Amino acid sequence: MAAKRYYGKWYLVATSVTAVGCIWGVCYNEEQERRRRRRVVEGELSKQQAENLARLEYQRQLAAALMNESKKT
Repeated sequence: MAAKRYYGKWYLVATSVTAVGCIWGVCYNEEQERRRRRRVVEGELSKQQAENLARLEYQRQLAAALMNESKKT
């Protein structure tokens, strides 16, 4: 019964808390993205990122070698 009586008040409180949580979440995610970009710029790549970059570089070199071979024939 009390919930019905104060439903509007609780609803407003819940909405404001949710809005603050959403704003905090957006700001937090943006800050995490900025930090990640900063780490990449500073050269602090994770092992997985370094492996991915090495794999892409290998694929690029392989494609270039295949193109050179196809030009010779």
